[in-house]
Amino acid sequence: MRARRSGLFFLAALHLCTLSGAGDFPTGAAPGYDIVFDSNRSGTFGIYRMNLDGSDLETVVDTETHEIYPNPSPDGLWIAYARAKSVERDAEADIYRCRVDGSDHQLIVRDGTFPEFSSDGEWIYFERSRKFLVKIPVGGGESVTLVPRKDSILRGSSLIKPTVSPDGRFAAIISNYPGTWFVGIVEIATGDIRKVGHGCEPNWFDEGKTLAWVSSKSVKERTGIKTFNIADGTVEVVQDDDAPFGHEYFPWMEEDGKFLLWAACPPRQHGHADSNYQIFVREMPSGAPVRLSHDKFTNRWPKGLRVKGPK
Repeated sequence: MRARRSGLFFLAALHLCTLSGAGDFPTGAAPGYDIVFDSNRSGTFGIYRMNLDGSDLETVVDTETHEIYPNPSPDGLWIAYARAKSVERDAEADIYRCRVDGSDHQLIVRDGTFPEFSSDGEWIYFERSRKFLVKIPVGGGESVTLVPRKDSILRGSSLIKPTVSPDGRFAAIISNYPGTWFVGIVEIATGDIRKVGHGCEPNWFDEGKTLAWVSSKSVKERTGIKTFNIADGTVEVVQDDDAPFGHEYFPWMEEDGKFLLWAACPPRQHGHADSNYQIFVREMPSGAPVRLSHDKFTNRWPKGLRVKGPK
């Protein structure tokens, strides 16, 4: 549902056809999914949807502000997102949800970003002030701060892009305590912290038994995607290419580990607001990476959307 009908809208529509890798990915291996992601193809960031093979691109929401960080509900009926006036690191943002067809936009909470539905769809977790993990009922109401606890060593440090395990027990976070960025796992009830490794962008899958994240150590082109087994601490490299698109970011692993989504940009680029991030998919565990987007834009945060019927 676009608010603009300007020349930018025409140009964005003209570029829709550039995001197509149709037929390259064996969608029969992972039926029942579309992809949602954010992109600056209109001049500001908006939320888009496409088939798992990169075809049939549609706009979900793209206004004159920035709609970012899409997160589908477990039942595949809603998309939570943040809306901000700029993409600066400390820009004010609010959290909304809308139906997957781009209708029925609802404000959930002011002063929040990076929303995530709980596994039962009853709550939305989100980041506040780059320091707190908070939750709020999906229909709005009183918010509750979950992490950090008042006695936590994380107090005063950055805590960004949090994501909560399906059982609600743990939060995977990115923090700079005590000065180096790392991915960690916090037990919400106790505040106990377990370090996963240097990097960012954690993502739960396998019923919360495994975490995928972007690692910055022992990789080919600045970053790669690894998994961390919660039970025994085993680390496995699952995606690590070299240039021209070896700077992998924004991983999302399908719950049963059937396929991996991510975006990657060329060497000497990194900024999340202006680099040429392109979307990729691969069938796990041994499929070849398939590039789904072929354009000049910044395409980020691809996630699987469970399809309930025709668009």
